[in-house]
Amino acid sequence: MKFLFSILILLVLPGFVSSQSTKIRNTQANCEPFIYERLRNYFEVNEVKPTQEINNTYDLGLWASKTEKIKVGEHVVEWIDVVEKTTFQASININGEKIELKDQSTANVPDEDNKFSANMADRWDTIKLYEFDDQTIIGISMSSRICTGLSCSVGIQMWYDLKSKQITFFGTFRTDGDVRLFRFPREEAIFTISTNFKGDSHGVTNPAEITYKLYKLNPDGRFTIQRNVKGQDFYIYHKIFPDRMLKGENIVPRKKKCEQLKQNWLEDVLEMN
Repeated sequence: MKFLFSILILLVLPGFVSSQSTKIRNTQANCEPFIYERLRNYFEVNEVKPTQEINNTYDLGLWASKTEKIKVGEHVVEWIDVVEKTTFQASININGEKIELKDQSTANVPDEDNKFSANMADRWDTIKLYEFDDQTIIGISMSSRICTGLSCSVGIQMWYDLKSKQITFFGTFRTDGDVRLFRFPREEAIFTISTNFKGDSHGVTNPAEITYKLYKLNPDGRFTIQRNVKGQDFYIYHKIFPDRMLKGENIVPRKKKCEQLKQNWLEDVLEMN
Protein backbone atom coordinates (compact mmCIF):
# COMPACT_ATOMS: atom_id res chain seq x y z
CA MET A 1 0.00 0.00 0.00
CA LYS A 2 2.84 2.40 0.83
CA PHE A 3 4.48 1.58 -2.53
CA LEU A 4 1.24 2.33 -4.42
CA PHE A 5 0.84 5.63 -2.56
CA SER A 6 4.35 6.69 -3.64
CA ILE A 7 3.55 5.98 -7.28
CA LEU A 8 0.37 8.05 -7.09
CA ILE A 9 2.28 11.01 -5.67
CA LEU A 10 4.73 10.92 -8.60
CA LEU A 11 1.89 10.82 -11.09
CA VAL A 12 0.23 13.98 -9.80
CA LEU A 13 3.28 16.11 -9.07
CA PRO A 14 3.43 19.11 -11.45
CA GLY A 15 6.26 19.11 -13.95
CA PHE A 16 6.55 15.32 -14.08
CA VAL A 17 5.84 13.22 -17.18
CA SER A 18 5.71 9.59 -16.13
CA SER A 19 4.18 7.87 -19.14
CA GLN A 20 7.50 7.33 -20.92
CA SER A 21 10.75 5.77 -19.75
CA THR A 22 14.08 7.58 -19.71
CA LYS A 23 16.11 7.28 -22.89
CA ILE A 24 19.88 7.83 -22.75
CA ARG A 25 21.70 7.50 -26.04
CA ASN A 26 25.19 8.56 -27.08
CA THR A 27 25.82 8.23 -30.79
CA GLN A 28 29.53 9.00 -30.64
CA ALA A 29 30.62 5.38 -30.93
CA ASN A 30 28.63 4.40 -34.00
CA CYS A 31 28.64 7.83 -35.65
CA GLU A 32 25.03 7.89 -36.84
CA PRO A 33 24.52 10.09 -39.91
CA PHE A 34 22.40 13.19 -40.38
CA ILE A 35 21.61 13.83 -36.72
CA TYR A 36 20.78 17.50 -37.36
CA GLU A 37 18.42 16.65 -40.21
CA ARG A 38 16.72 13.87 -38.22
CA LEU A 39 16.21 16.14 -35.23
CA ARG A 40 14.72 18.82 -37.46
CA ASN A 41 12.38 16.26 -39.05
CA TYR A 42 11.36 14.92 -35.62
CA PHE A 43 10.29 18.38 -34.46
CA GLU A 44 8.52 19.19 -37.74
CA VAL A 45 6.46 15.97 -37.66
CA ASN A 46 5.29 16.64 -34.10
CA GLU A 47 4.64 20.38 -34.46
CA VAL A 48 1.15 21.72 -33.80
CA LYS A 49 0.05 23.92 -36.67
CA PRO A 50 -1.37 27.32 -35.65
CA THR A 51 -4.87 28.50 -36.50
CA GLN A 52 -3.34 31.59 -38.08
CA GLU A 53 0.19 32.75 -38.78
CA ILE A 54 1.26 36.26 -39.78
CA ASN A 55 4.78 37.11 -40.90
CA ASN A 56 6.25 40.58 -40.80
CA THR A 57 6.84 41.58 -44.42
CA TYR A 58 6.63 45.33 -43.98
CA ASP A 59 9.47 47.71 -44.76
CA LEU A 60 10.64 48.95 -41.38
CA GLY A 61 11.42 52.36 -42.84
CA LEU A 62 12.90 55.05 -40.63
CA TRP A 63 13.66 54.28 -37.01
CA ALA A 64 10.89 56.36 -35.48
CA SER A 65 8.16 56.18 -32.86
CA LYS A 66 5.10 54.41 -34.23
CA THR A 67 2.31 51.94 -33.47
CA GLU A 68 1.51 49.03 -35.77
CA LYS A 69 -1.81 47.18 -35.49
CA ILE A 70 -2.04 43.52 -36.50
CA LYS A 71 -5.38 41.68 -36.60
CA VAL A 72 -5.01 38.05 -35.50
CA GLY A 73 -8.29 36.16 -35.64
CA GLU A 74 -10.69 38.20 -33.50
CA HIS A 75 -7.83 39.76 -31.57
CA VAL A 76 -5.72 42.89 -32.06
CA VAL A 77 -1.98 42.97 -31.43
CA GLU A 78 -0.29 46.38 -31.35
CA TRP A 79 3.48 46.71 -31.65
CA ILE A 80 4.56 50.03 -30.14
CA ASP A 81 7.96 51.63 -30.80
CA VAL A 82 9.06 54.64 -28.77
CA VAL A 83 12.29 56.21 -30.06
CA GLU A 84 14.12 59.03 -28.31
CA LYS A 85 17.33 60.16 -30.01
CA THR A 86 19.49 57.00 -30.01
CA THR A 87 17.44 54.90 -27.58
CA PHE A 88 14.33 52.84 -28.16
CA GLN A 89 11.67 51.07 -26.14
CA ALA A 90 9.29 48.46 -27.55
CA SER A 91 6.07 47.28 -25.98
CA ILE A 92 3.07 45.21 -27.02
CA ASN A 93 -0.68 45.62 -26.58
CA ILE A 94 -2.93 42.58 -26.94
CA ASN A 95 -6.63 43.42 -26.85
CA GLY A 96 -5.75 46.56 -24.90
CA GLU A 97 -3.50 44.82 -22.34
CA LYS A 98 -0.07 46.48 -22.38
CA ILE A 99 3.03 44.27 -22.08
CA GLU A 100 6.34 45.99 -21.37
CA LEU A 101 9.47 44.25 -22.59
CA LYS A 102 12.02 46.19 -20.57
CA ASP A 103 11.49 44.44 -17.22
CA GLN A 104 10.99 40.90 -18.55
CA SER A 105 13.55 38.07 -18.71
CA THR A 106 13.47 34.66 -20.35
CA ALA A 107 12.34 31.54 -18.51
CA ASN A 108 15.21 29.57 -20.03
CA VAL A 109 18.96 30.17 -20.30
CA PRO A 110 19.62 30.61 -24.05
CA ASP A 111 23.38 31.34 -24.16
CA GLU A 112 25.95 29.62 -21.92
CA ASP A 113 24.71 30.50 -18.40
CA ASN A 114 22.94 33.74 -19.30
CA LYS A 115 19.25 34.60 -19.39
CA PHE A 116 18.14 37.25 -21.89
CA SER A 117 16.18 40.42 -21.36
CA ALA A 118 13.08 40.61 -23.56
CA ASN A 119 14.12 44.20 -24.25
CA MET A 120 16.79 42.85 -26.61
CA ALA A 121 14.00 42.63 -29.22
CA ASP A 122 12.90 45.68 -31.16
CA ARG A 123 10.87 44.15 -33.99
CA TRP A 124 8.33 41.36 -34.37
CA ASP A 125 8.90 38.63 -36.95
CA THR A 126 5.96 36.21 -36.66
CA ILE A 127 2.67 36.14 -34.78
CA LYS A 128 0.82 32.84 -34.35
CA LEU A 129 -2.66 32.16 -32.99
CA TYR A 130 -3.42 28.76 -31.45
CA GLU A 131 -7.01 27.83 -30.62
CA PHE A 132 -7.62 24.70 -28.55
CA ASP A 133 -10.89 23.43 -27.07
CA ASP A 134 -10.61 25.44 -23.85
CA GLN A 135 -7.54 27.61 -24.40
CA THR A 136 -6.40 30.29 -26.85
CA ILE A 137 -2.85 31.58 -26.90
CA ILE A 138 -0.78 33.93 -29.03
CA GLY A 139 2.92 33.41 -29.72
CA ILE A 140 5.17 36.18 -31.01
CA SER A 141 8.73 35.70 -32.22
CA MET A 142 10.93 38.79 -32.05
CA SER A 143 14.44 39.87 -32.98
CA SER A 144 16.61 42.96 -33.26
CA ARG A 145 16.45 45.13 -36.36
CA ILE A 146 19.61 47.01 -35.38
CA CYS A 147 22.31 44.59 -34.26
CA THR A 148 26.02 43.97 -34.60
CA GLY A 149 28.01 40.76 -34.50
CA LEU A 150 26.67 37.98 -32.32
CA SER A 151 23.65 40.00 -31.14
CA CYS A 152 22.15 39.35 -34.58
CA SER A 153 21.79 35.70 -33.54
CA VAL A 154 19.50 36.53 -30.60
CA GLY A 155 15.79 35.73 -30.70
CA ILE A 156 13.00 36.37 -28.18
CA GLN A 157 9.71 34.44 -28.06
CA MET A 158 6.64 35.50 -26.10
CA TRP A 159 3.57 33.41 -25.22
CA TYR A 160 0.34 35.07 -24.08
CA ASP A 161 -2.72 33.22 -22.80
CA LEU A 162 -5.78 35.25 -23.80
CA LYS A 163 -7.93 34.03 -20.90
CA SER A 164 -5.52 34.14 -17.96
CA LYS A 165 -3.31 36.89 -19.48
CA GLN A 166 -0.30 34.84 -18.40
CA ILE A 167 2.94 35.80 -20.18
CA THR A 168 6.06 33.68 -20.67
CA PHE A 169 9.25 34.68 -22.48
CA PHE A 170 11.87 32.37 -23.96
CA GLY A 171 15.12 33.20 -25.73
CA THR A 172 17.30 31.62 -28.41
CA PHE A 173 20.88 32.11 -29.54
CA ARG A 174 22.07 30.72 -32.88
CA THR A 175 19.10 28.31 -32.93
CA ASP A 176 15.58 28.42 -34.39
CA GLY A 177 13.94 31.60 -33.07
CA ASP A 178 10.38 30.78 -34.15
CA VAL A 179 7.50 30.26 -31.70
CA ARG A 180 6.44 26.61 -31.93
CA LEU A 181 4.20 24.19 -30.06
CA PHE A 182 4.39 20.40 -30.12
CA ARG A 183 2.31 17.32 -29.31
CA PHE A 184 4.30 14.10 -29.07
CA PRO A 185 3.12 10.50 -29.53
CA ARG A 186 1.25 9.07 -26.54
CA GLU A 187 1.20 12.52 -24.89
CA GLU A 188 -2.03 14.53 -24.65
CA ALA A 189 -0.34 17.71 -23.42
CA ILE A 190 0.95 20.59 -25.51
CA PHE A 191 4.65 21.49 -25.19
CA THR A 192 7.18 24.04 -26.30
CA ILE A 193 10.94 23.46 -26.46
CA SER A 194 13.71 25.76 -25.26
CA THR A 195 17.34 25.74 -26.40
CA ASN A 196 20.68 26.52 -24.81
CA PHE A 197 23.79 27.17 -26.91
CA LYS A 198 27.37 26.70 -25.72
CA GLY A 199 30.65 26.73 -27.61
CA ASP A 200 32.28 28.79 -30.34
CA SER A 201 29.64 31.00 -31.93
CA HIS A 202 31.67 31.10 -35.15
CA GLY A 203 32.04 27.32 -35.40
CA VAL A 204 35.82 27.31 -35.64
CA THR A 205 37.65 26.76 -32.35
CA ASN A 206 35.25 24.74 -30.19
CA PRO A 207 32.27 22.44 -30.80
CA ALA A 208 28.74 23.83 -30.76
CA GLU A 209 26.63 22.29 -27.99
CA ILE A 210 22.85 22.68 -28.18
CA THR A 211 20.60 21.43 -25.38
CA TYR A 212 16.84 21.19 -25.92
CA LYS A 213 14.51 21.15 -22.91
CA LEU A 214 10.79 20.42 -22.64
CA TYR A 215 8.16 22.82 -21.25
CA LYS A 216 4.49 21.91 -20.84
CA LEU A 217 1.65 24.37 -21.48
CA ASN A 218 -0.63 24.36 -18.43
CA PRO A 219 -4.36 25.27 -18.40
CA ASP A 220 -3.53 28.59 -16.69
CA GLY A 221 -1.19 29.56 -19.53
CA ARG A 222 2.04 28.93 -17.66
CA PHE A 223 4.86 26.87 -19.13
CA THR A 224 6.64 24.52 -16.71
CA ILE A 225 9.81 22.53 -17.35
CA GLN A 226 9.20 18.79 -17.52
CA ARG A 227 11.06 16.09 -15.61
CA ASN A 228 10.94 12.31 -15.41
CA VAL A 229 9.89 10.40 -12.29
CA LYS A 230 13.44 10.69 -10.94
CA GLY A 231 13.22 14.49 -11.05
CA GLN A 232 15.65 14.78 -13.98
CA ASP A 233 14.98 17.35 -16.71
CA PHE A 234 13.98 15.94 -20.07
CA TYR A 235 16.65 17.01 -22.57
CA ILE A 236 18.25 16.37 -25.94
CA TYR A 237 21.96 17.23 -26.10
CA HIS A 238 23.49 17.70 -29.57
CA LYS A 239 27.22 18.31 -30.04
CA ILE A 240 28.53 19.44 -33.44
CA PHE A 241 32.25 19.56 -34.13
CA PRO A 242 33.61 22.29 -36.44
CA ASP A 243 34.83 21.46 -39.94
CA ARG A 244 37.17 24.48 -39.93
CA MET A 245 40.07 25.59 -37.75
CA LEU A 246 42.44 28.47 -37.25
CA LYS A 247 45.89 28.03 -38.78
CA GLY A 248 47.91 31.13 -38.07
CA GLU A 249 45.71 33.99 -39.21
CA ASN A 250 43.73 31.86 -41.66
CA ILE A 251 40.70 29.62 -41.36
CA VAL A 252 41.27 26.30 -43.11
CA PRO A 253 39.23 23.07 -43.48
CA ARG A 254 39.65 20.28 -40.93
CA LYS A 255 38.45 16.69 -40.76
CA LYS A 256 35.08 16.81 -39.09
CA LYS A 257 34.35 14.50 -36.16
CA CYS A 258 31.12 12.61 -35.70
CA GLU A 259 28.20 14.46 -34.16
CA GLN A 260 27.12 13.35 -30.70
CA LEU A 261 23.64 13.05 -29.27
CA LYS A 262 22.56 12.26 -25.71
CA GLN A 263 18.97 12.27 -24.55
CA ASN A 264 16.66 11.85 -21.62
CA TRP A 265 13.44 12.30 -23.57
CA LEU A 266 9.91 11.00 -24.02
CA GLU A 267 11.15 8.58 -26.68
CA ASP A 268 14.29 7.86 -28.69
CA VAL A 269 14.21 10.70 -31.22
CA LEU A 270 16.61 8.99 -33.65
CA GLU A 271 14.55 5.80 -33.76
CA MET A 272 11.47 7.82 -34.66
CA ASN A 273 12.86 8.93 -38.06
